[in-house]
Parts: sequence; C-alpha cells; structure tokens
Amino acid sequence: MNLLSNKKTTIISLVIFIGALLIATIIVIYPDQNRYLPCALMLIEEKHWSEYTEKELLCIQKREDRRYELLREKGIEESKDWSTYSNEKLGIAFEYPEYSDGTKVVFIEAGNIVFVTTTSSPLYNRKDELPNGDGVDILKKAQEISHIEVEGGDTFSSIDEYLETFFSGLVGWAIWVRDVDSDADLEQFIQDRFGRGFEGGCTLGDKFEGIQAGVYDVSIDPVRGGERHKYDPDSSCFINWILYFKYSPQHSRAAMWDVGQEAKFHFSTVDEADCNFRYYCSADYLMAESFRFIERKAD
Repeated sequence: MNLLSNKKTTIISLVIFIGALLIATIIVIYPDQNRYLPCALMLIEEKHWSEYTEKELLCIQKREDRRYELLREKGIEESKDWSTYSNEKLGIAFEYPEYSDGTKVVFIEAGNIVFVTTTSSPLYNRKDELPNGDGVDILKKAQEISHIEVEGGDTFSSIDEYLETFFSGLVGWAIWVRDVDSDADLEQFIQDRFGRGFEGGCTLGDKFEGIQAGVYDVSIDPVRGGERHKYDPDSSCFINWILYFKYSPQHSRAAMWDVGQEAKFHFSTVDEADCNFRYYCSADYLMAESFRFIERKAD
C-alpha cells in the first residue's frame, strides 16, 4: 500500500516538474512567450501602455478587476458588523459603519433632512443651530455654519456653488426626504434642489426599478431651450457627481442625497488607493445599497 502511494506521489511530482520545466523553457526560448500562455501565467513587465499587446492589456485589466473584486469582498465582509440607522419619523433606514477614518459616524436630524457625518464635522459642533421645517432653509443654514468655520468667511453665489463645496467632504451626506404622490411632486422636488430656467436647468427623467421592491431610482435630465435632453454637458444641470434619488409610490415618499465625486465614508480594512479609488470599494456604496424606506411611526 505504501509502495503504491509513494509511486503515485512520485508521478504527480514528476508531472509538476515537467510542467514547470516546459513553462520555463517557453519563457527562455520565446521572448514573445505571452502569446502562448494563459493570463494567469503571463509575465508582464511594466512599460509604456502603447507597448503592450492587446492580449497583455486584456490580462492586466482582468487582474485589476479581480484584485478590486477581492477588495470589495473584504469590505462586504466588514459591513456584516455594521449597525442600522432607522428614522421612523422620516421612514428611512440603512446600514452604516460605526467609525470612518477613526472618527465616529453620527446623524444630525433637522426637519426633513438627515445629515450623515462624523464628530469631526464643523456642522456637528453647531447642530443645535439648524432649523426644522423644509430642506431649503436647513441647507442654507448649514451653508452659513460650514462656510464660516471652514471657508474662512468666504461666501457662495448660489446654493449649487455651496452644495458643490458642502458635499466635498465637510459634511458627508444630507438625505433630503419629502412626501411625494406624483410625478409633479418629484418635479417640484427637483426644482427646489436644482432650479430650472428656460435656457437651462433640471427636470424629471426616467424611473428605474431599484433594489428595494416597489422603489424606483429616479434620473434627472438637463433642460435647454425649454426641452428635455438626455445628455447635455453645456446645461446648468450637468450632474457629474454621484447623486441618489429614490422614490417609493407605496410609501408616498422620495429621498435625495449627494455623495459627490468621491467617497465620504471608508472601510477600516480596505485602502481605497489599492482599489484605484473605485466607488464600489467604498463604504458609501454599501451604505447606499442598503438604503430603504420603512413604515413611519404614527405621531
């Protein structure tokens, strides 16, 4: 029995040795060996991108995609220990990390807006100054607080200019929730957030089935010359940042918030630089994916 086992082991070892010898021979004899090897065995030297072959570029992309996917899976595993934020007054809920970059994640509730930020935010230190009521007034007050403490007294010429700075890292998210029963209500929500004029602005786009059953992801389209366009980089409504706009007919509610052009919340186990700062490697992505409408608690 031992003799057969040893013989089997010897054969397997011999096959592995011959295979390794064959690959080494190809690499030494054929300078263009990558033509004959699968991606997993290709040796790709660093050089100018124009010098790579089409196959090498494809393999580099496959390796990068796999590396990113492993990092994302690492983040998903970390998210299993996240807590759940529930706001029964506004009827929303989502998962979140307790800390981001070593700073505690907190929630500031003001009227129909929930600010998702950290204890290092200037807004957190003056949260009691925020009014209740409609989101426009709340955002304007948040602007006043933020630009006094962070921008050294500089002012902004418009709410859009403010929001561009406001959501660039000073606060995080500002989830604006409204009662909505129709497309007209969605349109009004968009106008209050972005505004609209004859020569440009934003208008209601299409609605797509989202992750939560019965909830739609709403798109926002540019307007030029009084007409709706699918894509218009010259419009004042050229949205080139991450924006979420969700609508639930069942709950008669819509929620809108900006993430910005980069993630605001981060995993403790994943360095986004290793993931080339891809958005789906951020905590923001999984937080937004977990967002859902819930039943509101009766007053």
